[in-house]
Amino acid sequence: MKEQKTSGKPNVPEWMGRLPFEPDRKRPNLFKREDGMTRLYGKGGNKVYTRTFLSTDKLSASSFKVAPGGTYFEPFDIHAGDEVYYIISGKGVIFNPYTGLAYPMQAGDMVWIPKGVWHQAYNFEDEELSVSTAFAPKMWGDEGIPTRLDGDPLFYKTEATDWLEIPRHSSRQDFCMKLGSFPADGPAARQSQEIFVLPPERRLSVIHGEANRMLVSFAVSNDFIHAGVITIPGRFESDVESHGGDELIYVAEGSVSVVVQDESYSPEAVSVKRYEVNEGERFFVPESVRHSYVNLSGTKAKFVFFTAPEL
Repeated sequence: MKEQKTSGKPNVPEWMGRLPFEPDRKRPNLFKREDGMTRLYGKGGNKVYTRTFLSTDKLSASSFKVAPGGTYFEPFDIHAGDEVYYIISGKGVIFNPYTGLAYPMQAGDMVWIPKGVWHQAYNFEDEELSVSTAFAPKMWGDEGIPTRLDGDPLFYKTEATDWLEIPRHSSRQDFCMKLGSFPADGPAARQSQEIFVLPPERRLSVIHGEANRMLVSFAVSNDFIHAGVITIPGRFESDVESHGGDELIYVAEGSVSVVVQDESYSPEAVSVKRYEVNEGERFFVPESVRHSYVNLSGTKAKFVFFTAPEL
């Protein structure tokens, strides 16, 4: 799709809210590794590869890669919704120019960047940084893609800041252990200008299911988005469920089959349609669509979920 230009404003992507289908035509969809809309994001010599898979009225999803050797994207980024990273591979740093703080992140970590928080990803390592990311309710507002940081970034030992006066928020060490406000209350976090890095050991883990139980580890749970990692044991089929919002999964380990209870589904049928989602692939389930997850292999599988706005 082309990008729509607005006079005097940055470009507003025409595909926003309607990729790969219109809002009233959403359907379950499998995204292979090579699917999605490929873009180059950034200006000058500071660019990164991006691939956008999904943009509905509730949830958007993409991926980006930062090359090694001190690479970063320019300009600083900011969004009209919450953004959640899942670090697929590599190591990097997420920088908050408002507070001057840099947050290390590595493979397996998840990162929550609340709406309205400026940020910039760096890769100072020797290997590529690969990230899967989701936004809720949307990437950018009607004003388009912001390209200019409000004020000067607080780099260490520059005229813009006195390092000793940079605020250090305690919320990273004092998480609210409650679904719906984890790791912090959504509206409050958006005012605090905080960025949250959630390694596996810092997540909120629960056991999900009645007849068939599995481990769900939440990295984020708030009024905009819920995100985390689900572990599916081998030889396992989950309970049937649906959500009060759109959901996208990214398979991080193994392979998962998704069974969707659409108009062709019959509980009495011996053979039912399934979508096989392999490692590195994504699957979209629209709001209210009943579905289950199946793993008939002998080893566990893990997938990242992004659900917005309600579970």
